[in-house]
Amino acid sequence: MIAWKKQLMFGCLLILMAVIYIWLIPYQTSSEPIVGAGGRDRINGGFFPYISGIFFLITSIMFINSKHKKRFEEQTSPIMLKELVYAAIFVVIGLIYICALQKIGYILATIVLLFCLIFKLKSPESKKYTLFVFPIVATFVVYFVFTKLFYVSLP
Repeated sequence: MIAWKKQLMFGCLLILMAVIYIWLIPYQTSSEPIVGAGGRDRINGGFFPYISGIFFLITSIMFINSKHKKRFEEQTSPIMLKELVYAAIFVVIGLIYICALQKIGYILATIVLLFCLIFKLKSPESKKYTLFVFPIVATFVVYFVFTKLFYVSLP
């Protein structure tokens, strides 16, 4: 029963974070998500943060709903210390990434982030070039898509 309450509190915290995220978007972008331009609507830089915020809110609600259903189906196992250490490492890496975005820019920060995540998550059977090639290719593909196709400026 205590595990269910912890999961419920975590789900409520996620919902609160999603609502705050959606509420703060207008203060972080220069305009509303969809702006009329010459009689027709166009998407600007505020559109994708709104979509991600709504997606974050929906998945938070789904998290609470799934945990509520599983509450009666199975007992929750205790969290292993190794899993807590991994979670703490990923949170620290994410915070460092957020701080590094303004200092060193999107491209270099994202390559380093993906390298660290793949290094920590890769299996021993995976190829060595995956560790080096994937972060570079994925970063430049995302950069191209957002800057050239969606016209969203990245730091």
